[in-house]
Amino acid sequence: MSSVSTTSWKVPCKACGTKLRISKPELIGKKARCPKCQAAVVITGPPKEPKPSAAAKSTRPPQSKSEAPAKPTAKQTRPTRKKSRPAPVESALDDLALGDLSLEQDYVDAPAPASVRSRRGAKRKSSAKSRKAKSAGGPPIAIIAGSAAALFLLVGGGVAAMMFLPGDPAGPAPIVSTDTPAVGNPAVENQVDSGQASEPTSPISLDSGDSATQAAETPVTTSPPIATGFNSFLNPDGTGAGIAPTQVATIEPVDNFGDSGAPTGLPTASPEPAAYQPSPPVKLASLETSTLEHFDGAVHSAKFNSEMRPFIETYCTDCHGDFIQEAKFRVDDIDGDLLGGPDRHRWSKILRRVADGEMPPPEGSRPSDKDRTEFVRWLREGLIAGETAELDREGRVATRRLNRVEYENTMRDLLGVQSELQSLLPEDGESHGFDSVADGLSISTVLMERYLEAADVALDAALPKVQPPSSSVQTTRWVDSKRFKQHLGKAFAQRGDYGIFFNRGGYPPKEIYDLNVPSDGKYRLTFNVYAHQPDGLSLAMDLYAGGFFNNQTSRTIGFFDVTGTQQNPGQIVVETDLKQGDRFQIDVYGTWTGRQFQNHVRKRKKKPNTFPGPGLAVGEITLEGPLDVQWPPDGYQKLYQGVPFAKVGEQQVRQGGKRVQVPVFGLQPRNAKADAGRLLADFVPKAFRRPVDSQTIQPYIQFVNSRLDQGYDFETAMKAGFKAVLASPQFLFLNLNPGESTQHDLASRLSYFLWSSMPDEELITLADQGRLADKSVLHDQVERMLGDPRSERFIQNFVGQWLDLREIEATMPDSKLYPEFDSLLQDSMVRESEAFFRELLAGNMSLLNVVDSDFVMLNERLAMLYDINGVRGYETLQRVSLPKNSVRGGVMTQASVLKVTANGTNTSPVLRGTWLLENVLGSPPPPPPPVVPAVEPDIRGATTIREQLAKHRADPACAGCHAKIDPPGFALENFDVMGRYRDRYRSLGQGDNVVDPKSKDRMPFKLGPAVNAQYQLQDGRKFRDVREYKELILSDPDQIARNMTEKLMTYAIARGPSHGDEPEIEHIIEKVKGKNYGLRTLIHEIVASPTFLDG
Repeated sequence: MSSVSTTSWKVPCKACGTKLRISKPELIGKKARCPKCQAAVVITGPPKEPKPSAAAKSTRPPQSKSEAPAKPTAKQTRPTRKKSRPAPVESALDDLALGDLSLEQDYVDAPAPASVRSRRGAKRKSSAKSRKAKSAGGPPIAIIAGSAAALFLLVGGGVAAMMFLPGDPAGPAPIVSTDTPAVGNPAVENQVDSGQASEPTSPISLDSGDSATQAAETPVTTSPPIATGFNSFLNPDGTGAGIAPTQVATIEPVDNFGDSGAPTGLPTASPEPAAYQPSPPVKLASLETSTLEHFDGAVHSAKFNSEMRPFIETYCTDCHGDFIQEAKFRVDDIDGDLLGGPDRHRWSKILRRVADGEMPPPEGSRPSDKDRTEFVRWLREGLIAGETAELDREGRVATRRLNRVEYENTMRDLLGVQSELQSLLPEDGESHGFDSVADGLSISTVLMERYLEAADVALDAALPKVQPPSSSVQTTRWVDSKRFKQHLGKAFAQRGDYGIFFNRGGYPPKEIYDLNVPSDGKYRLTFNVYAHQPDGLSLAMDLYAGGFFNNQTSRTIGFFDVTGTQQNPGQIVVETDLKQGDRFQIDVYGTWTGRQFQNHVRKRKKKPNTFPGPGLAVGEITLEGPLDVQWPPDGYQKLYQGVPFAKVGEQQVRQGGKRVQVPVFGLQPRNAKADAGRLLADFVPKAFRRPVDSQTIQPYIQFVNSRLDQGYDFETAMKAGFKAVLASPQFLFLNLNPGESTQHDLASRLSYFLWSSMPDEELITLADQGRLADKSVLHDQVERMLGDPRSERFIQNFVGQWLDLREIEATMPDSKLYPEFDSLLQDSMVRESEAFFRELLAGNMSLLNVVDSDFVMLNERLAMLYDINGVRGYETLQRVSLPKNSVRGGVMTQASVLKVTANGTNTSPVLRGTWLLENVLGSPPPPPPPVVPAVEPDIRGATTIREQLAKHRADPACAGCHAKIDPPGFALENFDVMGRYRDRYRSLGQGDNVVDPKSKDRMPFKLGPAVNAQYQLQDGRKFRDVREYKELILSDPDQIARNMTEKLMTYAIARGPSHGDEPEIEHIIEKVKGKNYGLRTLIHEIVASPTFLDG
């Protein structure tokens, strides 16, 4: 082997440590793609020669001291050196040669190994909101179309896989081969350096590592280039074809456009955060663009060729061109026709990143602010024109099916039943954060089968055959129960007719077995109670119903304030729907925890009768019902009105713990076919939510008649006909004819927006008269609907998804770190957020209260958490004014939000920052690169999350996004996983001990490092805590209004916002701004907008 040439040197990949051997000085300054991890590597000049060892001095000329390499400092990191070992080339990733090198402009690239390509191409699920599994199937159209598409993909995918198997003539040649000679310039030969010096014959080759061990060098040849190849861009001598290198940073930042993957490989982290200075953002709403009427597609396209394509070639193709495609995103081949071209989706991603100042990255050459603004204006103008034209063609409101909540509400309102149907249906998919958006609502054969099952349950409930029993009263006493007697003197105490328990929690259980629910219906429960030895806190009783053994499930009825004293006991009266066979369990809040109570009794060897703490005293308990029994039931009135319903026999049933004979009823039509036609003619228009002609109804009538002819009884035949109606697209889908909206479509759109159910008779009547779209009529109807109790569905469904309240039970705070957490607090969290939105809506209060408000909605449990005095009671949330310097106010400091943006043990500025950007600021970050590990806070207390993120941001692949994510996340760092304000982190390792103020025991957690919430925004503005952060973001109130407008419109029209909606959204914001950004005003403006009205 020859000695190392003086023109050969190694350049390390900062991401993975792999070394490239360079032999041509002309390549200095150009970029290469690491073939192992695909990170961008800038080719630097040869390092100075190291000082020779004593053994080498006899064969090498002497070197000056200036040539000696610098001694590495503690902060410098080097890739781990591995001893080379003889192995087959195909089995070692580090031995992959840089075959098929391609050079375009100042880039040198090589195809990635197949394993790396597949890993980089993996798609991440969106935040959002992909937490729940989607039901199988295709888009919300016909089942047959979805099944056919799936079959096509399965078959087609198999054929495609066979076509591109290695070695197939139709597929790409292998990246590495040991038996295929190199093709192209014979001077280009890629070698693997195993540690032994050799004279490379290729300008660039892969070096697998340094080693003192001498090993045989293994030459590797490669297949022909897939595209034009390395030699197409080199002169015959191997130099670049007239391309001058540009000044670039050593490591290119890894960008991530939308849902694209990102290059693998992480640069060596530094403990200091990387400096990241984006360009000033361009405010899109402030740009003046041509209206659609004055848009000239030819002029716009000509401007692309003359001005915008050079802009892209100058500032974008270095990282997103033919051979280098950061984040697997390419722009050199993009179509400039924004009116009808195929690349609007790519252009949309470009617009957001360039407008936000994130692209082009600060490491490369950047355009002037004027040029960037002009580019953004041209791009936004074209996207608005193109997507507006598309919306005009295809309709502005999407076709979609009913989601589970809407289906259950609709069936209840249509059939007059109270059946729980949601659990029978698969979970709905989400898109843009909501389960009412068409993109997430797929249809499948499984779903259709479940629809039919749910229809059976609802139709059976609509016409029960056995009359429910008349109302009765049952009474029992807590002290007479078996459970009470079992634990008397251990955990329970007795005062006369009242039994007392002192601790909350599951043990000992507090079930009530002596009350029996004979049938489904509404009942009234009455508890005689009082607070025993209160110590300043109010008491609350928690009531559960259901089953409490094995796999049985229970549900919370509610939390109720305990009033009265031993001398003058109080009552808790609850009216609720119960199911046949339900049992009851109670618990108490405001007392000691089970651990505190047991420790106190055990340590002091005291009995519960002498326990000094507070307790709940429960006396007589009464169950009355079923109440308001209607016979025939409401379902009969809605489905079978006019058909005789009489006794047809008797049946033995169990009621009140006894078996009794009861009459059985059935339908007795006088003329079955005539009654069937009359009933279906009445039912179909109600189910379809619009008038229908006889041709639409006739197939259902013929279907029922055929069943009657086959010998089925009338009720069975009618149920089959009703099921057919309830499984039809006209019932299951909304807005079946987008772009051709009728007033009945408007009635449905309005009712499913504000009631999550079908329109009532008044809306249908106005639609029949053609008056619903009248401005004054529409305004009055919105006011009526918001004042109706059914609007609670809108509040619960919209707020529950916007603020992620449906995820409140996804994690449970660790019992050692957060022993104060309980189910009353969790229930109060959700109710606070709903009550806050309800307060804004009722008073038409400003949307800016979402960021900061001078009031909160609290009960006593939340007031304890927030350290606010003067609030009593748990049942009702009260409006409480805040002092000017309070850290509370708005949604971002509500306990519910703070809990759903944390896990059970710690908080993460990344999760909370991302949540704020998505749900409050309307500027969601792109998903992280798939190979970047998550930052897990250290609950041992050894390091803070700030220190961990500082190292994380040192990775250029992470610095850009974290400059946007981390500021809002750190603004909330003073709040723990259950929303409590903190100055120090809790720890299970290092820290100061804490003593329980009640039991005087040492708490299981310790107080760790201090919390530091100081940070600065991406534009350099600094804040010290969440109060100052709120002030900074409120300096742009339109941003908050825009986000709320987009969220509500998305929820209302079943699709995400597009560029075609931007002019209308800005028009709505201008109107709302003139009325103090009122929330109620915003809903009126959305309903009155052309998008909502015209569909």
